[in-house]
Amino acid sequence: MGPTNVALVGYYQADQLVRAAQARLDTVTKDVRVQERKVNELLEKQKLLSANHNEARAKAANLELDIKIRTEHIEKLRTQQQVARNNKEYQVFLIEINTGKVDKSRVEEETMKAMQLAETLEAEVKQSNALLDQEQAKLTEAKGKIDARRKELEAEIAALQPHRDEASAAVPPRRRSCMTSWPIVSKAKHWHPSPNRTAETKNTCAMAATWSWRSMSTIICTRTTIW
Repeated sequence: MGPTNVALVGYYQADQLVRAAQARLDTVTKDVRVQERKVNELLEKQKLLSANHNEARAKAANLELDIKIRTEHIEKLRTQQQVARNNKEYQVFLIEINTGKVDKSRVEEETMKAMQLAETLEAEVKQSNALLDQEQAKLTEAKGKIDARRKELEAEIAALQPHRDEASAAVPPRRRSCMTSWPIVSKAKHWHPSPNRTAETKNTCAMAATWSWRSMSTIICTRTTIW
């Protein structure tokens, strides 16, 4: 067997070790990743609730200020009405006062709605904060349980990676297209090669696969039959 095929098989073996270790790491950290997504979703919900709560409070405060200004204006009109020089002038003030009262009542209704909304959102924010604290505690606990195993697998991957890089560098550049679609061993039966590969590339990889079958029994031998 030529050196190119030997290099391809060497890379395949090193790559499978890295992939297998990564698969074990993914399995170990699955629950943590699920919990992290849950915490992140709650964080986004909390941000939205907090923003809506602050907006409702600001709106209620502005409306209360509006009511205060309208009340002062009505009182000023009443003072002016008391010194009206004639009935016509008195009626003008009266109409303006009544109009001001109607507008004030409308603003008061809006203020009550805004305050109620702010109170509702405040309760939801507190509830969301409590739930977030619970889920963050669960996340911390989950991370603690797998911390030792996670570090062990990460160290294993870090140790295997240089060997895979070295094996990859040993493969001639024109043959590296064979390496891009190698599956992990456990999923080899579901793998299908790219229809665009050249016949020469397929033959080279098939030769490497045949050699691997003899030495590794069940790794890449299926490539010779599915191409």
